[in-house]
Amino acid sequence: MSYPTPFFLCLLALLAEASAAPQAPPVIAGLARDGLSSVDRGLVLLGELGCTNCHAAGTHAASIRSKSAPDLTRVGERVLHPYLREFLADPRAVKPGTTMPDVMHKMSAAARAEAADQLTHFLLSSATAQARSEAPDRLVFEAGHRLFHELGCVACHRPRDERALEQTGAGVSGVPLGSLEKKYSLSSLMEFLEAPQHVRASGRMPDLNLSPKELYDLSHYLLQGARVAGGLKFTLQVDGKPQTAGIVDSFGLAPSTGQRGGFAIDFEGYLLVNKAGSYSFELETETAASLTIGGRTVASSEDRRGAVDLPAGKVPIALRYEHKSGEPVLSVRWSGPGFAKQPLPASSLQATEPAAPRFTTLRIDREKAAAGKVLFSKLACVRCHALGGEQAPDEPAAPATSELGNRKACLSGTRGPWPFFELSESQRGDLAAALAAPDQGSSEERQIRRALARFNCIACHQRDGYGGITAVRNDFFTTLDQNLGEAGRLPPPLTGIGAKLQTAWLGNAIAYGQSIRPYVKTRMPGFGRAAGVHLAGLFDKVDKLSAAPIEALPKNRKKAEEVRKIGHQLTGSKGMNCITCHTFGGHRSETMAAVDLVASTGQRLKQDWFYHYMLNPLKFRSDVVMPQFFPGGTSIRPDIAGGDVTKQLSGLWHYLAEGRNTRRPNGLVRPSMEIVVGEEAVMLRRNAQNTGKRGISVGYPGGVNLTFDAESLALNQIWWGRFVDASGVWSGQGSGAARVMERQRTDLGKGPAFAQLANATAPWPGASRRELQHEFKGYVLDARQRPTFRYLCHGVAVRDAAVEIPQAGGRPVLRRTLSFKSATDTTLFFRAVRDAEIEDRGDKGIRVGKHLTLRLPPGSYHVRAATKDRELVVEIPIVGGSASLVVEYAFEENAR
Repeated sequence: MSYPTPFFLCLLALLAEASAAPQAPPVIAGLARDGLSSVDRGLVLLGELGCTNCHAAGTHAASIRSKSAPDLTRVGERVLHPYLREFLADPRAVKPGTTMPDVMHKMSAAARAEAADQLTHFLLSSATAQARSEAPDRLVFEAGHRLFHELGCVACHRPRDERALEQTGAGVSGVPLGSLEKKYSLSSLMEFLEAPQHVRASGRMPDLNLSPKELYDLSHYLLQGARVAGGLKFTLQVDGKPQTAGIVDSFGLAPSTGQRGGFAIDFEGYLLVNKAGSYSFELETETAASLTIGGRTVASSEDRRGAVDLPAGKVPIALRYEHKSGEPVLSVRWSGPGFAKQPLPASSLQATEPAAPRFTTLRIDREKAAAGKVLFSKLACVRCHALGGEQAPDEPAAPATSELGNRKACLSGTRGPWPFFELSESQRGDLAAALAAPDQGSSEERQIRRALARFNCIACHQRDGYGGITAVRNDFFTTLDQNLGEAGRLPPPLTGIGAKLQTAWLGNAIAYGQSIRPYVKTRMPGFGRAAGVHLAGLFDKVDKLSAAPIEALPKNRKKAEEVRKIGHQLTGSKGMNCITCHTFGGHRSETMAAVDLVASTGQRLKQDWFYHYMLNPLKFRSDVVMPQFFPGGTSIRPDIAGGDVTKQLSGLWHYLAEGRNTRRPNGLVRPSMEIVVGEEAVMLRRNAQNTGKRGISVGYPGGVNLTFDAESLALNQIWWGRFVDASGVWSGQGSGAARVMERQRTDLGKGPAFAQLANATAPWPGASRRELQHEFKGYVLDARQRPTFRYLCHGVAVRDAAVEIPQAGGRPVLRRTLSFKSATDTTLFFRAVRDAEIEDRGDKGIRVGKHLTLRLPPGSYHVRAATKDRELVVEIPIVGGSASLVVEYAFEENAR
């Protein structure tokens, strides 16, 4: 959007007047947690607020690591100019919590507005192009919402609601992003997220190593609020599936650029009718199309011309175009009072009501740009920001930090001839404490804690009780492998990390990110080379373990091979069977996906840590599912190397440290043990993939299968086709799991399936079924061995029976009957599904994910938003002592 300069000056003057009201203090995400002294908090603030850009660090030089401000060299290419102008006029009003100080607070309102305008012209004067507003793809909302809360963005930034708006209120902390749709274009946001440290070199915004698809989905999601002018909204479908949705100027085939084969485009918007009267419309198309105006079909591929009487004003208009083969053709012509037949112009179309204002680029005023350049230097912007050839003065403009008095100038909380930060009372106190404390060289552990606060590592990681995931964000940390327990979803602790990881590997992981734990959905990002070198070096100095009695590998080739042979025996299925849980050289275990042994051991771990960890894993991480192979210092395999613990661990280390060239252990490729279902149902009560150790897998005749979780009392997954591979629970040490033999499996959600709620909109309880005092009462089998599960929920006895219903020419439907008995009238709520994709299609059933359709009694259920997904919840009133519910589960080959 663009306005004449006088309008902007008036607007910015109003903003400047409003700035006298107190604004939010600067937000440093890592300082929202306890664990630092007031002095250390102040030292972090001195760096994060850029104090040493003006003040010499003096005796505090060793303890302050300053954050650099964004590089402004290409700011006009990535930031929309109206936002830039408003932000410069009043940074904190436009982006609450920013660390950018107000350097113009002593100016009058008119002078501030004029200065912001001049600075904007100067900053954009060197840009080869200007950022422009672009319409976001409406169809990526769910994918972007999931990525934002799953990959780790939400660790530092505020969670977002179902409309993508930042959550606020008590207990919600994080760096606010503000109105990103007013700041970035889609292309500039994608470019920034792809390489954030090109603009913000200090690494406070880390690099998540996003794929092109992730960049697209996340950027379009974050800019969902953008209002962009255009003639029509469109939705493109390819092979019957929605592909993209946006805004175009007029009817045409532009949305289908690059598409081949079958596609369809739905257009909708408003027709601007200047004069009431009769209007004629003509469609040119080679395939199926239909033009609707005011709810009436006016022209189509069968009858390509039509007339309609229209009132003056805005009339809804829509067009459906379907291309099947041949050369696509689409155009719309019209004629009306006072004009002959002509193409329907974009000026007569409006995509939304009210109309979005049109964006225009800023026409650079050279006099204003020259005045802005002078201001850029006068206001000392160059001391913080890089900008092309602009150079910061060599000498600091203000006294050294060690010479600053207590609570003066910036720390006074008053406005004077200094930048105004709107510091909170606690921030001023912390800064004063740091300035008053003589810097005598902080301990390495204090330096580590300050670094963890600067980069907000403590949002995900915990070190010696400092930091860790808060209750507010706990649910956002998820896993791809439930079998790994908490260790499979939570980032690892940093306690003793310097003793665990080789310094070079750790430095690279911090600098560039890593994916050694692909099952943890929250991604370890990269914070830049400087951060990696600094932190890895500190960890290495502080964290120590006693030396392990692992001897160097013998130089004699034959003797060295004898040492490795011990490790080879222990790793395989005839030894300690490490490959039951761990990936090995890219060969994933069939039961879980613990870290790759040969891709990580020798290149990643330190030898001393490996030895001590293997002796007692729980000493290092209480939530690890790693079994103890050396309880009390004694090996569980006395038949290998005479049971000598040191020889066994030495052999393991040298065998695994050889890397990908090491020979494969026994049992790496385990033969399948498929359980085949015949005329009767088959049940397996063992640890089941994606369910857990109390999983009950049931295969029904005809090829429909499920797993029932006896721990949470819920049917948690269903699939059609082959049943399970039992090799994971039949061999090894009982630590494996039965593997589902089909990929087209639908996960119905974790946790208890029944609860008592205040109403249908109340949130589902996070308690376990044991905390809810639900009881599993076992099961009984019918004549064809199909189980009826029995359990007790809130005093209601539940019987849960499923039978397969054959379908002519198709896969069977699973009909599940739930019967309830209660001594008193009550209401239970049943959560049938929790999934990111739940669509109520009315008479066609409720689609879940890609291949499942549910049918429930009409009016009995609610599809609602959950914390990260959607929920299908059924209300079950139990009156007169009993009730029942029938749920049908059907497979659709082409559900999507």
